Amino acid sequence: SKMIIENQEKRQAGIVVITGISGSGKTTLSKIFDDEHTLISYTTRPPRPGEVDGVDYYFLSEAQATELSESNSVFEETKFQENLYGVTKDEVVSKTDNFTNHAVLVADTNFYSHVFQDQGDLYYEYGGLRVKVYPVILNLPIDVAIERIKSRGGDEEQINGRIERVQLEQERVSTIQDLFCLPVFNVLPDVSLEGNVERFVEFLDETYNI
Repeated sequence: SKMIIENQEKRQAGIVVITGISGSGKTTLSKIFDDEHTLISYTTRPPRPGEVDGVDYYFLSEAQATELSESNSVFEETKFQENLYGVTKDEVVSKTDNFTNHAVLVADTNFYSHVFQDQGDLYYEYGGLRVKVYPVILNLPIDVAIERIKSRGGDEEQINGRIERVQLEQERVSTIQDLFCLPVFNVLPDVSLEGNVERFVEFLDETYNI
C-alpha cells in the first residue's frame, strides 16, 4: 500500500513544461492539452498578423505588465528583445483547476532559474507560489533546425542572425538539461507531425504517467 500512496503523490497535478530550440515544435506538441489547460503568457509586444488576444497571448501595455509585477500577481516573467513576457498566478490556478489537473506551459530556459529539486521531484517557486513541474526537453537535431531556418528565406544577415540565436538556444537547453537531468523527447524530422504528436502522447504517459 506504500507503493500506492507514493504513486498518488507522484501524480500530484502540476505544470508540464516544454522547452526546446526554435522550430522544435513546442507549440504544436503543447496542443495535445486542451485550451482549458494551456497556460497563456502575457506580452507587451504587439500582436503579429493572425494572433488572437487571449488565445496566442494576452496582449498588455507596458504599464499593465509592470503593474502585475509590482502587485505580486506574477508567476513567471522574462524580458526578450525589449518586451516583457509572463504568466500570472491567476492563470496558473485557473488552468490547473486549482492544482487538481495538469496544465501545459511552453517556456524558455529562463524558467529554470526558479526551479529546484526536492526528493527527486522538481518544483518551480516564485512570488510565494510553489508548483510541481514535469519538464520535457524537445530535441531537434541542430543541423535540421539550421536547414529549416535557411529554407524560410530572408537575406544573409537575417539568416545568420537566426542561426546564431538557435545555436545559443541549443547551448542553454543543453545546460539546463544536464543540470536537472531532464527527460528528452526526440522530435523525428522524417516523421509526420501526427506521428510525432502520437509519440509525444506516449512519451508523457511513459515518463510521467500523464
